[in-house]
Amino acid sequence: MDIADVIQAVAAWRGQPIHAEPVSGGLTNRSFRVQAGDRAYFVSIPGERSELLAIPRADEIQNTMAAAETGVSPRVLDHLQSSGVMIVEFLNGRTLSQADMHRPGMAERLGTAVRRLHTARPFANAFDLFRLTESYRALLASDKVAPPAGFDGYLPRLVEMRAAVEAHPLPRRPCSNDLVPQNLIDDGQRLWIVDFGYSGNNDPCSELGNACCEAGFSPAEAEALAVAYFGRAEARALARMSLYAIMSDVAWSLWSVIQEHISTLDVDFRAYGGGRWDRARGLLDSETVQTWMMQARG
Repeated sequence: MDIADVIQAVAAWRGQPIHAEPVSGGLTNRSFRVQAGDRAYFVSIPGERSELLAIPRADEIQNTMAAAETGVSPRVLDHLQSSGVMIVEFLNGRTLSQADMHRPGMAERLGTAVRRLHTARPFANAFDLFRLTESYRALLASDKVAPPAGFDGYLPRLVEMRAAVEAHPLPRRPCSNDLVPQNLIDDGQRLWIVDFGYSGNNDPCSELGNACCEAGFSPAEAEALAVAYFGRAEARALARMSLYAIMSDVAWSLWSVIQEHISTLDVDFRAYGGGRWDRARGLLDSETVQTWMMQARG
């Protein structure tokens, strides 16, 4: 489906002057700003063959609606159930970059926004980085596509990490699971969270670890994030966040190999995924990961 098909399908837009323009920045979907009469809308159209990325589109719609009820995400104004297309409020704000995440107070603002998101009613599905990694690895194997260099040699380490983070799990909360800076919009007062394609009920430390990974937070910034979310920064929580941060790189490096073969977006997924895998491998080989696993189990 393309944007012209969407415009034809939305009954509320009929008879109004329409102008559509692409919005850049996404790595999975095609996005557009649509001006219909005097109102602006944000339209998200699933990318080609994105069902292979384990995105449950029906659940995504329900989860986005639930997130909007907390006031941390824009309202869903319409959707096309059969195609997974969503039309939401267009936010007048600035899409953040990784550099923005290191501004004073940003870790605290993100922690507050995530905590608010996690008050949403339960999402329609569960999410787990370890299961997602297994799913992506199986898909690559079935298509006889090689994973990142040396990946299978690290599978025993991933088993160890999983046992460590699952030794003291936290109650699952409705999570974005994809807190890249490009999914954060600052309107000058509120920090908004958008794009719930990978959302699902998950351990809060997984969400916070993903946020640290995507923002490139330093240990001090990760601690500030934990304090904003939990009220304090305990060693076990920080260790679990760190292990989940590694898993974000692991999972999305496999995701990048899949995207390299299916996506029509103008993105160098080989370079993107390669950088993430190199970063993950460096930590998987380090003594630091052993310390984090000990602290997570303790």
